[in-house]
Amino acid sequence: MTPEMTQEFNEYAEMFATAGWKRYIKNTIEHRAATLEAAPSGALTNDQWQFCRGLLNQQDALIGFEKFVDAVKEQVVLDDEDKEDDDE
Repeated sequence: MTPEMTQEFNEYAEMFATAGWKRYIKNTIEHRAATLEAAPSGALTNDQWQFCRGLLNQQDALIGFEKFVDAVKEQVVLDDEDKEDDDE
C-alpha cells in the first residue's frame, strides 16, 4: 500500500469515527425508510418513480460507503501480501 493510500484510508477512518458522520448516516437511513414508504403512493408518474429509485440507490451507496472503504482496504492489503509472496 502506498503512503498516499494509507493516508487516505486513515482519513476515512477518522471521518467515520466522528459524531457528525454517524448522525449523517443515521439521518440517511431514516430518510431512506421514509422515501421507501412514500414511494408507492407518492410517486404518481414514472418520472417521480424513477427519481425515487435514484434517490434510494444514492442513499444505499451512502449507507454502505464505510463498508465499501473497509472492503477496498482489505483487498489492497491482500493484494500486497500476494505480491510479497510472489516476490519470494
